[in-house]
Amino acid sequence: MYGVMHSSTYRRKYAEFLKIDFPRIPFTDDNSTFESLSALGWALIQAHLLKTIPATGLGEYTGSGANVVGKPTHSSGKLYINPAQYFDNVPAEVYTFRIGGYQVLDKYLKDRKGRTLSLDEIENVEKVVNVLAFTIEQMKAIDDLTRDWI
Repeated sequence: MYGVMHSSTYRRKYAEFLKIDFPRIPFTDDNSTFESLSALGWALIQAHLLKTIPATGLGEYTGSGANVVGKPTHSSGKLYINPAQYFDNVPAEVYTFRIGGYQVLDKYLKDRKGRTLSLDEIENVEKVVNVLAFTIEQMKAIDDLTRDWI
C-alpha cells in the first residue's frame, strides 16, 4: 500500500478522493510486480522513519557563523539559512518537494526562523535532503511498475 500511495499516477487519478476520503488501493495480479512494489514501498518506509538514510551525498552543511535561521532561500543548488551558511547540493526538485501541501525543507526552516539550529537539527536537515532525493527516485521506480495497471 505504501508503494502504491507513492505512485504519481495513483495520486493524480485519485486526487479528489485523497482529499475527502480513502480511495481504493489497486492490487496487481502479477506476483513479480507485487514483490517489486512491496520492496520499493518497504525501502520508503524505512527511509521515512529515518531508520535507513540513503547516502546520496546531498545537503552537506557549509559556512561559518552562528547557525541562526534567517529567511531560507534556495539558489544554484544551495539552501541558505542565512547569507553565510547553507546546505550544499540541494537539487531544486528536492527543495520544492511537497508533502501534504507543504514544501518540506522550506517549512522546517521557516518554523525555526530566528532560532539557532542545534547540531541535531542540522543533521536532521541533511538526512531529510537525502531522504527526499531517495523518495523522488523511488516514486519514479514505482511509477514505472504501476503505470499500466493503476
